[in-house]
Amino acid sequence: MWNGAIDRRPRLIARCSGTADVVAAVRFARHHDLVIAVRGGGHNVAGTAVCDDGIVIDLSAMRATWVDPAGRTAWVQGGALWGDVDHETQAHGLATTGGIVGHTGVAGLTLGGGIGFLMRKHGLTVDNLLAAEVVTPEGSIVRTSADEHPDLFWALRGGGGNFGVVTTFQFALHPVGPTVMAGPVFWAADDTTDVLRFYRDFVAEAPDELGTVIRLGTVPPLPVIPEDLHWRPAIAVACCYAGAVEDGERAVRTLRRLGTPLVDLLSPTPYVAFQGGLDDTVLHGWHYYWKSTNLTDLSDDAISVIADHAYSACSPRSYSAMFHMGGAVARVPHDATAYAGRDVAHNIIIDAVWLPDESGEHAAAETAWARRFLQALQPHRAGASTSTSLIPTTTQAAFERPTAITSTGDWPRSRPSTTPTTPSTTTRTSAPVERAGGRATARWAFTPTTSEFAPLRLEGLPLLARSRVVLEAIEPQAPARVPSADSGAPPSIPRAGHAIRRRLAPLRNSAAPGRLNRAAPRKIGDAVAGMRGAARAKSASKAAGAPTRPYRSQRLG
Repeated sequence: MWNGAIDRRPRLIARCSGTADVVAAVRFARHHDLVIAVRGGGHNVAGTAVCDDGIVIDLSAMRATWVDPAGRTAWVQGGALWGDVDHETQAHGLATTGGIVGHTGVAGLTLGGGIGFLMRKHGLTVDNLLAAEVVTPEGSIVRTSADEHPDLFWALRGGGGNFGVVTTFQFALHPVGPTVMAGPVFWAADDTTDVLRFYRDFVAEAPDELGTVIRLGTVPPLPVIPEDLHWRPAIAVACCYAGAVEDGERAVRTLRRLGTPLVDLLSPTPYVAFQGGLDDTVLHGWHYYWKSTNLTDLSDDAISVIADHAYSACSPRSYSAMFHMGGAVARVPHDATAYAGRDVAHNIIIDAVWLPDESGEHAAAETAWARRFLQALQPHRAGASTSTSLIPTTTQAAFERPTAITSTGDWPRSRPSTTPTTPSTTTRTSAPVERAGGRATARWAFTPTTSEFAPLRLEGLPLLARSRVVLEAIEPQAPARVPSADSGAPPSIPRAGHAIRRRLAPLRNSAAPGRLNRAAPRKIGDAVAGMRGAARAKSASKAAGAPTRPYRSQRLG
């Protein structure tokens, strides 16, 4: 596991070498009523790639990438890392949007949406997903695409896990590199306000080819940076131009002339090297705690909040990162995928980091910093938190969480139930609906964050029309309270999740608390269909120029 703060002990680990092994593991878990967690890259900050007392379906041996240079596509196995994909695709001068850290898992980042340096030019990772091979929670193998099981395909693109285990992804590729104009420029922390105000105007006029990410924290101790600058508080603007190097040099010229940089590493560089440049700054085994949100814009007030909080962490390893969205991301219709938040200006991730041997006081101080920072940003939020690559991860960030799945005929018209994490493949355990990893069958965690329901678990959830869906309470307890902004609980779930729960309320079986009556599967499907209809209506209204409320969502990939 990447996040050393996660400490869970599964009963079994199924180390799979191919799709047939995954099928066998899922069927074994169903037969023995085991909770399932799915490990793809294992990079989920919430740790949903592992569970207690269940079975982990480990895809880490399934890391192959097959490139079709003529068709500009690639098939990628569910355990691959983005460094694996970049290595193979760049041999042909091709790439697709894939996060900002090479050891991020392909599956988790993809299922959460997928943000990265190429997204403004080529769209999110999910916008480049052409097809996927999925092992369903009942152990069947299906291929899904725009023409095959389209509802499932829609859900996979930003809906996170709990729809099955994705064993293979097919991506569209684009000409990139192999040499690109890329790298960071660092300024002293005292220059943060001036840099952010300049950056606000700079990116407003930037071409789609220019992807930028701001990093606020300390200068990482990388070999290419003078030692006297290591760990010094600083703001950095990292750039990657997805086009000709000469055009990239012109696009970043004014940025490089701003003030007096501490160090300027922007230069023609191999795309593969640039994508892996941060790998040693977020090591496996360190302890991580993340928060994130989307920003409507960089107003002077928002800039003041960022400048006041970004450097107040105790650990020199803690940092925040802000992604410039827009471009191709915003041009995809709102209802085309399950990913929300396409019309935001920036996504900011607050990453608290401390070492394994540091005390509980260190952990408490860093997590408190992340919560305070997020709370201070509340007035400037766009209404959706994302982690896609992260998200991180909503990035990287992409997180992993559960979603309510149902059978309504052919394939379940499902939608994430809520919360973030970043994981592994499509089916999680205690993961979010936003990012991957978790329970694939026997038991599915469904954790509402409203006061109407106590946590529920979907027991043995088959995905055929003939199947019966039973929700069973994990244990009798008081209704779940709505988490406060500083409670440390996952961000509130997407509006879609609330819509599903509202429709579940009248279906609860008063004679058997925690269970739904027999009409539940059809009604849940109707709830999902209504959600998609609402998304289409919003897109149509927006196209007609009518004012719309922001579509709320929560993600970090």
